[in-house]
Amino acid sequence: MKAKEFIELFESSLTGDQVQLIKDTIRYGYWGDADMDYANGTKMSDVFITNDAHLGGHFSGRKISGMFRAIYNRLGILGNAGVDIMQIHDWWDDGTGDIIAIAIDSDDEFNKLKEWSKN
Repeated sequence: MKAKEFIELFESSLTGDQVQLIKDTIRYGYWGDADMDYANGTKMSDVFITNDAHLGGHFSGRKISGMFRAIYNRLGILGNAGVDIMQIHDWWDDGTGDIIAIAIDSDDEFNKLKEWSKN
């Protein structure tokens, strides 16, 4: 998907605080890219560690985990791989990180998403 489509999805589906949490995750939680298995096939995706969202300074502690559960429910990705976006609890199986993966079309589109996260 294009950055614009993800931005529209976030802004139309989530509350203002939830959008800010996604922005904080994109800004501070980037881990790298990986092939991820979505409902519609395997795609190269950008992976973000949700545990690093607190570095944005907007939210902390248990509030963050509760907000993410609500986000996953609203986006329909709680416990499964959606279309072009997914969440995985305990990515490394050691309790150190949950992730959101986003299958974005190109580096240019990724950069647009990063720029959006700064506003």
